[in-house]
Amino acid sequence: MLGPTLNTLGTSGTLSDPVLKLYGSSGLIATNDNWGDAPNDSKSLSDTFASVGAPALNSSSKDSALVLTLVPGIYTVEVTSANGSDTGIVYLDVFQLP
Repeated sequence: MLGPTLNTLGTSGTLSDPVLKLYGSSGLIATNDNWGDAPNDSKSLSDTFASVGAPALNSSSKDSALVLTLVPGIYTVEVTSANGSDTGIVYLDVFQLP
């Protein structure tokens, strides 16, 4: 999910430190604040981003990302700010990996 990286692409008013949360029918499945700190290592995420054509991210960016294996079902994504009060624009992509 892009927040602060959108600034480098010419979008203003972005969420500077987004937190990504994924919920399923049983509750919270995964969360990420700062993609480089993801449970997956940042090298793995960078390789995955490249394989699906997603933008490359600086490893110190405050954008959020998750790579998960999910069973078919209904999911909800929640985006909040890390401090709980900031607002702004984010861009979220969902990819099915080969």
